[in-house]
Formats: sequence, structure tokens, C-alpha cells
Amino acid sequence: MSIRELLERDHDQEHGKLVEASISMSRGEFEENSFMEFVSNIRRHIYIEEEIIFPDLVYLYSDMKGPISGLEMEHASLWMLIDRILEETASGTIRKSAKYLEEIERILAVHNALESANIYPKIKDERIPELERISIPEGWICRRLRRNRGQ
Repeated sequence: MSIRELLERDHDQEHGKLVEASISMSRGEFEENSFMEFVSNIRRHIYIEEEIIFPDLVYLYSDMKGPISGLEMEHASLWMLIDRILEETASGTIRKSAKYLEEIERILAVHNALESANIYPKIKDERIPELERISIPEGWICRRLRRNRGQ
């Protein structure tokens, strides 16, 4: 399976878990397992893109800095929305979480389409390690949030 196919499979799996969580929240419930699987999957996906895929593409293609910068901003937005949901559900409420999930879905619809059309076709599989063996390091956060927090 190509790197592109693996990343697009991630998009599909993340979307399915997000839909499950959204449906449960629309009923006033919180499906923690689906949401936590979504969180785990998307944060690992962001890690792979920001630490492996994006740096390689910037190295190979000088015109990729702008598009990748925009995608990293969206990663930060997704990360913050997820954090808000986690904070809210930890306090025993899901009052705003459904709206946060809607915003995540809206961002991902555009974000994933851009990646699939403009980023993934440029990936050189032979330059990328086996993605299925990669795990996100403990405490890792996306690039833009690290920058904002001075890390």
C-alpha cells in the first residue's frame, strides 16, 4: 500500500469515528471510545505529516512552504478543538462539544480534500519510513501550538 493510500485510509477511519461521536453527541450522549479512537488516530496522523511528510516535501519542492503552513494552522485549530472537547467531557458536560465536533468536521472536509489533491500526490514513497510502525511520542503537540507555547 502506498503512503498516499495509508494516509487516505486514515482520513476515512477518522471520519467514521468522528461521525459516531457526532451522532452520540446529537443525542445528548458521549461515545467516549469512538471519540478517543478519533483523537488517537488524528493526532498520530498529524504527527506523521508534520514530522515526516511535510519536511520531506518542503525539501523536495520549494513551493510547498505556503500550502503546508496553511495545513499546519488547520492542524492547530483541530488540536485546540479536540482539547476543548476533552476538557468539557472531563468536567462531565458536553454542552458545547457538539458544536466543536461540527467545526472539526467542517475543517477536515476542506483540509483532507486539499491534502489528497495537492500534498499526497507529491509524496515519494521510497523516502518515507513504514508509517504503520510509527507512533506519536508522549507529550508531542502539533508544530504551531509548540511555536505558540515557546517549545
